[in-house]
Formats: sequence, structure tokens, C-alpha cells
Amino acid sequence: MHEVELVPFKAAINAGVKAIMTGHSVYPAFDDKYPTTLSEKILTGLLREELGFEGVIVSDAIGMAAILKQWPLPQACAMAIKAGCDTILLKADDESRSQCFFGIKMAVERGELSEERIDQLVARLLKMNYDQGLLESAGEKDPEITREITTA
Repeated sequence: MHEVELVPFKAAINAGVKAIMTGHSVYPAFDDKYPTTLSEKILTGLLREELGFEGVIVSDAIGMAAILKQWPLPQACAMAIKAGCDTILLKADDESRSQCFFGIKMAVERGELSEERIDQLVARLLKMNYDQGLLESAGEKDPEITREITTA
């Protein structure tokens, strides 16, 4: 199904790409209801399960109109994580961070988002950081940081 659209993704995955950024477009051939960033069919079903991508999935800026015209920021952040995003790109201000964290926390408390899913994304992000040498350099500055992360 729609092999042409998947060629660059297959090539990138086969080449060992470590991260893929989502877009906010709707691709009716794959999911006619949600934009890619919020699409479990695309991020988990297609990208992870069908194409075998094991790296980090990062959203495009979640505060764009394509998302916020239909969903409030807290809900959109939770939906993105549930769909398969491992990290969310958003404005670097306290209000945006608070709303995003609140949305994810509430989704976990309501049972809409599993703690297992949160554990998966944390492990994936830590692995990427480790693979890039970031945990080792953090440990040189403060050994407790590495110890806390690796024993959690």
C-alpha cells in the first residue's frame, strides 16, 4: 500500500537513522482522522510495527495552528505521546511546559496513557543520549546524575 510514500522512510531506517520528526499533515491513505503527530496508526502501527523503526520519534512544534485549532495543548501533548512520539517540541516557556506536563500526567491518571508507554519513551531517550555520549559527559560533571539515571 502506497509504497512510493514510504521509500524515504524505509531508506532512512535501513541506514540507521536515530530520530524521525513528525509533521502535522493528514495523510488519508494512512489515517484519515488524525495528523501524523497524533496518529497511532502512523507512528506506532506503520513506523514502529510495520517498518521496524526503533529510534526516537519527535513531534514537530506541537503549538502550531494545525494542532491547536482542533485540540488544546494539554490534550494534544498527551495524544502525541499516546500515538508514539517520544518527545514533544514546544515553546520554551514555563506555561507551555506546564500545560504539556499536565496533559500527559492527567492522561496517565485517567488510564488513557500507560506508565509502560512513558517508561518506553524514557528508555528510548536515555539510550539515544547514552549512544551520543551525553550521559558520560554529564557524569563527568556530576557523577550522581549518571548514577541516578542508570539505576532508575
